[in-house]
Amino acid sequence: LYEAEALCESAAQQHALSSWMQQHPQPPAPCMVAGARPATLDEARVMRDKLLQTLAEQCQDQSLPTGPGYIPVITIDGGRPSLSVDVCNVPDSMMRSRYDGNETLSPVGEELRARVETASGHAGVRVEAVDLESDLQRGIRRLRTHSQRLHEHLDAA
Repeated sequence: LYEAEALCESAAQQHALSSWMQQHPQPPAPCMVAGARPATLDEARVMRDKLLQTLAEQCQDQSLPTGPGYIPVITIDGGRPSLSVDVCNVPDSMMRSRYDGNETLSPVGEELRARVETASGHAGVRVEAVDLESDLQRGIRRLRTHSQRLHEHLDAA
C-alpha cells in the first residue's frame, strides 16, 4: 500500500511538471559565450552567488519550475574549482530506473536539465554539470548519512 501511494504521488508530480513545461515554453538560448571555468575559489564563490540569484529570478519569471530546488555547488578538483548545479526534489518518475542500478532521465528531466543550463548561460556562468536528484535518491542518501553517523556514534561509545 505504501509503495502504491508513493508511485501515485510521484506520478502526480511528474504529470504536474510535464503540464507546467508544456504551458511555459522556453525561449531559445541566447547566442552568447558562457563564462570560463573559475580560476580561484573566490571567483567560483562570486560565480555561484551570481548563478543562484539568476536561478531565483528565472523561477520568479516562470522560466524554471519552483518545485525542484536549485543549488549551485563549488567542487575543488585537482586544486581547481568547478561549478555545478544540484537539482533536488525531482519526482522519481522523471528517472527511469534500470536493473543495473543506473538511472536515465525522462524527456521532461532532460528538458529541465536543459533549462537550468540555459539559465546558467543567461548568467554568463559555465557549469560543469547539472545533476538531478530524485526523491528516492535523496531518501537513500539521507538514510546512508544517518546510518554512517549512527555507526560513528556506536564506534565512539
